[in-house]
Amino acid sequence: MKTLKNAGIIFLIVFCFVACNRPTNSLQILIQNQTEDTIHVRVFPTGGFWGSYPMCFGCDRRLSTTFDLCPNTFGQFGLGSRILFQSDDLRIKPYVLATQAFDSIHVHLAGRILRFTHETVTGYSENLFSENSTWEFKIEEQVYHFQLSSETHRFHTHTFIISDDKIIRD
Repeated sequence: MKTLKNAGIIFLIVFCFVACNRPTNSLQILIQNQTEDTIHVRVFPTGGFWGSYPMCFGCDRRLSTTFDLCPNTFGQFGLGSRILFQSDDLRIKPYVLATQAFDSIHVHLAGRILRFTHETVTGYSENLFSENSTWEFKIEEQVYHFQLSSETHRFHTHTFIISDDKIIRD
């Protein structure tokens, strides 16, 4: 009888651990290449980081300050995209998070340079640091399975798209 009672208690603990698992949420900003060419991106994070920078405030995971993005002419999330920064604050606007994380971002594309700063943009019709910028929004869930449990992480993803039709040609 005692063994059955202990098994019941263990079952309840494991069940609650698995069933009571609340998803964790984070907001992330991405940049996506929807041009016909590979683009080279260089970010200038606040705080003067060189080579790599923290991908969120107070975290240890680091990202490179330079990277290439292949073309994603189909507009699918994840292809030709890269996370720029992440936050646990779901209420923050993507352009505000970009302003807090970066001083400027440069995109090299087919012999031209698109420069995004807090005040201006050169070579592009939208500034990702501006309140009027266009960001595509999507919520994605990822479930991580462990031995006796699983963990769900919900990503509130805002993507700034670099596309041929918004490039300002001389």
